[in-house]
Amino acid sequence: MPDEHGAGRLFRENEMNYLRLLRQEGPLLWFGLVTALSTSFGQTFFIALSVPVFLREFALGEAQFGLMYSLATVLGALALPYTGALIDRTSLPRYTTFVVVALAVASLLVALSPHVLVLAAGILGLRMVGQGLLGHVSMTVMAREFHQNRGKALGFASLGYPLGEAILPALFASLVYLVSWRAAWLAIAAALLLVVLPGLLLLLKQHGGKAPAAETIAAVKDGFDARMIWRDWRLYCLLPAVLALPFVQTGLFLYQLPLAESKGWSAALIASAFTAYALSRALSSIFVGPIIDRFSAARLAPVYLLPNALGLGILLSSSATWVAPVYLVMVGVSGGCSSSIVSSIWAEFYGPEHVGKVRSAITSLTVMSTAGAPLILGFLLEYGTGFPAILIGGIVVMTIASVIAVPATPWASALPGMGLLRALRARS
Repeated sequence: MPDEHGAGRLFRENEMNYLRLLRQEGPLLWFGLVTALSTSFGQTFFIALSVPVFLREFALGEAQFGLMYSLATVLGALALPYTGALIDRTSLPRYTTFVVVALAVASLLVALSPHVLVLAAGILGLRMVGQGLLGHVSMTVMAREFHQNRGKALGFASLGYPLGEAILPALFASLVYLVSWRAAWLAIAAALLLVVLPGLLLLLKQHGGKAPAAETIAAVKDGFDARMIWRDWRLYCLLPAVLALPFVQTGLFLYQLPLAESKGWSAALIASAFTAYALSRALSSIFVGPIIDRFSAARLAPVYLLPNALGLGILLSSSATWVAPVYLVMVGVSGGCSSSIVSSIWAEFYGPEHVGKVRSAITSLTVMSTAGAPLILGFLLEYGTGFPAILIGGIVVMTIASVIAVPATPWASALPGMGLLRALRARS
């Protein structure tokens, strides 16, 4: 009973904290949530809904489309360090307008594509802007403009990701059924230009008529270069943890139906289990915010992957139907914590005024990892590697990444030999 009272008190405290923050900074928080939700149009789970018709309309094989999709993802990632860094020296309304219009143009290219090369250009835009820049806008603004409440702001904005996963696929499928796939993508472009963009600009105006980025434009003149972070040893400790989750999750999500078949599960079971995933991701986004604000994001870096690793272990251990939702709940916990923790870490390490530059460089690597996962897992499956071995590999990767992250965090002060490491760092 005390545990129940404690959990209830924690929930009420979180609720009051968020309500208080919403009253103070509501427009900017909703801006972060809407931009995060709008990234769905460039995410794999959403684009996958149109893959069958792409294959049919353009006479593509799965391997050809997979190669095109991976190349588009990689090219988009390579552009991110340059396009993403602009947010640090451009007014936020102007930058937001550029990003949303670019996503609408990409949607138009997909909708009107007469040739596979036009389709490829559209997918490139969806991946670069939808998966890359829109999420970059959301998380950068939250990490940069909120200080004492950074964790809660990031947690609230991150709700946009599971909301998009829960709502948009069903709406898109209904629209395709009523009209056609081309008309559905035209509707996305229209919604971005006529609803999303005006709404975002109105929220920024309600925030006080100021461009939040203006406060940090002067800060980029201090000589800070994003390349400087590559001389920081802490980054190399954290990178495995930052990249492990999107790599493993993208690969397993893309091959979720073959995974289900190997377990003897139906596609309907996996689809229904994703509801549990979206719910756990949303709740985790909310609950991790106050924890970040109290303890710092760096303290959480070595532990946020562990729920996902535990979920993979449960998935490996049994083929019972209850395993599917439990596994996805564990994945959702790590996924909900990830965006808030990682974005907060860059603000803690390098200063909020440099989050745009740093995050765009790291996000580029993250997107590349999501491009490599389908190729690697596809190769392993094609040459006879079973899912048990793949799941064990995922557990090992996440566990090792968590251990490697420890020296870069406050937990390292308790480790033997860290005094010598700090002395060597100070000398260098």
